[in-house]
Formats: sequence, structure tokens, C-alpha cells
Amino acid sequence: MSGDATAMINAKNQENPVMVYSKTYCPYCSEVKSLFGRLNVPAKVVELDNLADGDAIQAGLQTITGRRTVPQVFIAGKHVGGCDGEQSGEGEHCADTSLARCLASCTCQLSLQLVPFN
Repeated sequence: MSGDATAMINAKNQENPVMVYSKTYCPYCSEVKSLFGRLNVPAKVVELDNLADGDAIQAGLQTITGRRTVPQVFIAGKHVGGCDGEQSGEGEHCADTSLARCLASCTCQLSLQLVPFN
């Protein structure tokens, strides 16, 4: 399924301006989703732990990004990292300034939506 998963991930990333691959219990994922909310950026969210094939999708993400951790964020089809990659000099996670730069062109209202992956 790895090849199928990477193809589906790439298709979702192209279809949606902002994609977040997340797990419901992950505090870093919650931080990223909250950041998008504060910035009024629409994001499509895939909760991997709610999917029967979530492990395969996470393996596909690792193939694409080189990371197995969540969240993994894609903007305009480009991987921009996860929460750990967005730390500021003050040690804050998901610093608004780092991720906000990637989102500067997004001015729409918040629309966090769970996306069926299949």
C-alpha cells in the first residue's frame, strides 16, 4: 500500500491548499490546528489514528517527508514541516512567525475540516 498511500497523499496535497496530517491525541498537532485557527487559515485535517489505513498513510508520509512524526503540514502541495520544525528561538513550539510566513497568502476564514482519505 505504500505506493498507493504516497499517491493518495500527493493527490490530497495538490487538491487542498493547506493539509495537516495529525493524530487526535497529539498535543503538537493540536498546537498546529490551533495556530491555523488563530490565523484564520482553512486547513484540511487527516486524523491518522481515526483511519483503518492510518499506519500505511503515515508510512507514505515518511517516504515523502523523511519523517514519521506528526503533525506534517503541506501548503500548496509543498511540505513545510511539522510542529517541531516550527520552534522559535525562545523554545516555543509552532511559533506563529515561522509558520505564518508560509501562510501569508492565505486570507480565508477558518475551515478546519476532517477529510475522508479514501
